Amino acid sequence: QDNVVTISTIHMAKGLEWPVVFLVSVGFSLRSHNPKGLWSDRILGPLLPPKVAERGPRAQDLVRRKALQDRAEESRIAYVATTRARDRLVIVGEREVPDSYGAWFDAGVIAHDVELRTIKEAPATQTGQNGVSLAWLDLVDSYPSDERTTTLLEPPLSFTRSASELMVQEKNQSEWERFYRHGVRAISSFTEGKGSSALVPGNVRGSVIHAVLERISESTELGELLDEVISELVAPEFAVVMASGTSYRAALEKEIQDVVQGDEWKWYFEGEYYSELPFVHFLASRDWRIGDLDLYRPVPEALVIDFKTHEDVIDQESAEKVAEEYKIQMKVYREAASMRSKAEARLFFTKPRIEVPFTGE
Repeated sequence: QDNVVTISTIHMAKGLEWPVVFLVSVGFSLRSHNPKGLWSDRILGPLLPPKVAERGPRAQDLVRRKALQDRAEESRIAYVATTRARDRLVIVGEREVPDSYGAWFDAGVIAHDVELRTIKEAPATQTGQNGVSLAWLDLVDSYPSDERTTTLLEPPLSFTRSASELMVQEKNQSEWERFYRHGVRAISSFTEGKGSSALVPGNVRGSVIHAVLERISESTELGELLDEVISELVAPEFAVVMASGTSYRAALEKEIQDVVQGDEWKWYFEGEYYSELPFVHFLASRDWRIGDLDLYRPVPEALVIDFKTHEDVIDQESAEKVAEEYKIQMKVYREAASMRSKAEARLFFTKPRIEVPFTGE
């Protein structure tokens, strides 16, 4: 119809055309793409987007790739919006707002030396499409699209199971019923059990060692890193026992130094590797596995290492006996890491430094 104004979203305008189009509000920052679902990775399968503070190199790479994909989609939307006009396109909005359509358009105009005219300077009559070149629009469609980070819907909690849950279910069905169905822990869970020292419970000691191993690098000063990790403990009463200068602290530092100075450690961390990597592994429509890999190295051969800090391991024989308890866990980890090629899985005991390969099916 003549003499009407059509108000439309960009998506609804696809395939349509008008003599004059006003593209408004281009000065707003582009919406943030932070899906609550999963990001699917070509190598490992679905991954949970880690919290910002917990992002390692792999997660940061995924975030960068996801941002490129999001910008590519935004650029395609911008192209649709700016090509709906047959005779005149009027873009309304600020040009200085970072990460906005307005900033994109402004950069394109400058890059292609397009004559920019304000509303006051524009002629009263329509000049036709030949009046202004739209060649600069090619600029906004230059972002590469990478299929590495496809967003998936997060499975319902009832469809996901961790290696820990599977281990508890096999070991003690009634305990599994209490905790995983009713959310009730046994009283023994709150007392010191096997593997706890007289000074610091085994789970606290293990958490400290794991945190140090996942953050340490060649340039890291071990004492400073330990102080940082210990200061983050939810049970600060143990910080006194592990303070610098105590015998417990000296033994703890020696245990960690023995690990990172060993030949195995150097071999694990050659090339591309990821520590504390969260994963969600799809098995069937109602069967997903979730967990965290202490260390994952995708190349040259896929390798998963799970660090153990048991204080009751004294030799190879006792290490292999303890390793029997983790067969289910290692099977879950190995399957999750074998998306591209079959991965090797190993348990690595920190004290004494003993390695046990997982060979079960």
